[in-house]
Amino acid sequence: MMEDRRVSKRIPFRGKVKYGSSDPTLGGYSFNLSEGGIGIIAYRVFPPQSKITIFLYLGDETIRLEGVVRWVSPTLPGARSSMGIKFTSRTDGIKSVYQRRINRMTRDEGLSNVA
Repeated sequence: MMEDRRVSKRIPFRGKVKYGSSDPTLGGYSFNLSEGGIGIIAYRVFPPQSKITIFLYLGDETIRLEGVVRWVSPTLPGARSSMGIKFTSRTDGIKSVYQRRINRMTRDEGLSNVA
């Protein structure tokens, strides 16, 4: 069994992304997020160890991220696949987005226990 070495918890996170090896022109969606990485669902994935650039679109805000592909789900022709990206460049922007989402989840969880 592989050891889970994540520093921060993965949380569900759906957002539009553009990504690519040098010029982010491919589109997809994130399905989870942590302070250290992001999961992406798309029709085109890159092999593990590929370096990629990601634009994460959050309304009026766009966060540029650099990362390396850590894993890829099996792909079938014409079907969406997923890949896990480990950030190699950290930005305050992604840390802030992550923390806001954690705070919202914690607040919502607390409210559901009050009923």
